[in-house]
Amino acid sequence: MFEIITKSAEETKRVGSFFSEEANKFFSKNNALILCLNGDLGGGKTTFTQGLAKGFGIKQKVNSPTFLIIKKYSVSSRNFNKLKFRQPFALRTKELDQIGIESRRPSSFNKKGCPKGDSARAKRVPIWKKNNFKNFYHLDCYRLKDPQELIDLGFKEMISDKNNFIVIEWAEKIKKILPSENVINFQFDFLDFNKRRITIKN
Repeated sequence: MFEIITKSAEETKRVGSFFSEEANKFFSKNNALILCLNGDLGGGKTTFTQGLAKGFGIKQKVNSPTFLIIKKYSVSSRNFNKLKFRQPFALRTKELDQIGIESRRPSSFNKKGCPKGDSARAKRVPIWKKNNFKNFYHLDCYRLKDPQELIDLGFKEMISDKNNFIVIEWAEKIKKILPSENVINFQFDFLDFNKRRITIKN
């Protein structure tokens, strides 16, 4: 279990974006990767998902599909990112290390994530990222009364496709139909007007 405290919506989005960088490590040859987001109303689940989508290069506006239940977005095979440096961010280096950011940082970067030497003056650096996933599904189960409603919408077919990256808000409402593999659980807690606690449980 690992906890991250964010102090603004922008920081919560950044955590989501960071995790999208690591998601390809969990790519399976058999099934979709599922992120289950649970926790307080207003705890940052949708904001985190917006950061994930941005990390995958999705340009459309991402809002919680409370009434639609499911929204699907296409993920480009290659995503051109411009990482911002010197942006205030609450995550400390050791926290980034624990979620795998350190292992992916080029050797030309220092521990703060900025280019070494004279290049440290640069505020942005372009990076190409290859995405294994082709589809980004955003589900909101808040209004579901029975998990069968989601099955009727093709949930079993969705989770059996390795090309799918699936984010589920209020996943506790459908825990009976969730697979036992390729699932990562996040808990979101509202601490105050700006501050959120994100707990990665596995």
